[in-house]
Parts: sequence; structure tokens; C-alpha cells
Amino acid sequence: MVQDLRNSWIVTEARMKFLSLGGEKPLKRWDAPFGIPGIGFSYSMTEQFIGGARVTIIPAGGGYYYQVDDTKNRNSLILHLPVENPNRVPGQTVPYGTTYQRYIWFEQ
Repeated sequence: MVQDLRNSWIVTEARMKFLSLGGEKPLKRWDAPFGIPGIGFSYSMTEQFIGGARVTIIPAGGGYYYQVDDTKNRNSLILHLPVENPNRVPGQTVPYGTTYQRYIWFEQ
């Protein structure tokens, strides 16, 4: 999944934002849009599954630290229409409960 994200629509958009700000200061938890254009520009099921996410790019040690944070819930399933999202309960199955995912990599 990380390999798919490295050249994904949202990470490319985040890189462009990072560079437009000078490329020297961290870009933290930038809310990368996806929407209908993202569907057309995505090349993998990973990209379509993740959709929009928050992207962090931090210059570090002669390279760049990347972090993509993603959440999924009932709201994600029905195209962000206003609905109540059930909370997860440890040890129980909660349909449509919110999940949190983080993808991290370093590029030189």
C-alpha cells in the first residue's frame, strides 16, 4: 500500500503544496482532497480506498519523511453525507465503526 501511495494523486498534490510553500518547512497534516478528480487520476485500488487523507511531509536527514493519515467510517461509505458514526468498542464488532490508518515512509 505504501508503494501505491508514493506516487498517488493525494501525495502528488501534497508535494506540490509543500514545494509551493518553499519546500523547507514541514507540511503537517495537510488535508489532501480527493473527490471526483481523484477517482480519474488514481491508478490503484489503494488510492481509491484511501481517497482523501491528511499528508505530512517533513525534511529530515537529507531526505523527506512522509506520513499519510486516513480514517474510514459510515460517513466515508455514503460519500460524506451527514450521518451518525458509531464508536468502536474494544472486543466487539461494530459495523461502520471508525478505523484509523497511518502510512509512513522516508525518501532521499
